[in-house]
Amino acid sequence: MNAPTPATIDLAVFEELRTTAGQDFVAELIGTYLEETPALMTALAKAHAAGDAAEFRRLAHSIKSSSSAFGAAQLADLARALELGGLPADTASLTALGEAYGRAAAGLEELRRG
Repeated sequence: MNAPTPATIDLAVFEELRTTAGQDFVAELIGTYLEETPALMTALAKAHAAGDAAEFRRLAHSIKSSSSAFGAAQLADLARALELGGLPADTASLTALGEAYGRAAAGLEELRRG
């Protein structure tokens, strides 16, 4: 197995979670994260399109928090910037967030199988 790159998943954070919660429970959590986060990303884009700053901030916070728990630092950092920065003028930051999610999801899936 090739370990996910440090920019994708902070392995120290992930291993701490796995040690604390146990492999089976972490695998279940990853499954839930991979099922729920795409819906959060879609809702974030809808909140942006609607100009709903409060909902946008709430969703960005949720993505940041759950991603951070797994060690998906780049994704969490991008979500944090959206949470604190308010509604962006364009969708470039949402595109970057989606790309970072794709990399984090692939890394977590690999760790879950691993």
